[in-house]
Amino acid sequence: MAVGNYALSGGATVSAATLSADRFSVTLTTSKLTENTDYTLTVNNVQDNASNAIAANTQATFTSWSLVPNRAKVDIWYNISGTTVDTLTADSRFPATPDNSWYSTTGMTQGNPNGNSGWFDSFGANWRQLRDAHYGLAYTSSNLKL
Repeated sequence: MAVGNYALSGGATVSAATLSADRFSVTLTTSKLTENTDYTLTVNNVQDNASNAIAANTQATFTSWSLVPNRAKVDIWYNISGTTVDTLTADSRFPATPDNSWYSTTGMTQGNPNGNSGWFDSFGANWRQLRDAHYGLAYTSSNLKL
């Protein structure tokens, strides 16, 4: 797939275009997209699976990723024996198999901020803010799947 067949508005660029195995979609690798921003993708010199030319300057508009307010995924690993991030990331369970996971709507504070008060010691946590994709385009990081 020729990268030059795809152009994005707003200064974003396409660095790779990969046709899927079923030949029904193209994954575009792009420069970093700005949160919650409208972009226009322009397509030229592309054919469908029946070798019909897609109309010149065909455009699709989409809104980039945005953070989902008040929603974060929390993964916890118990029995982490150190106090640094390196100790957590060196653990063989990280990141694939947390001991516990949940979705938090209360922000970054979990448990009692004034002491454990029934919570546990020696743990590591990973907090991830959820992102919302708009308009039926599925993408993560800088990959768009059309």
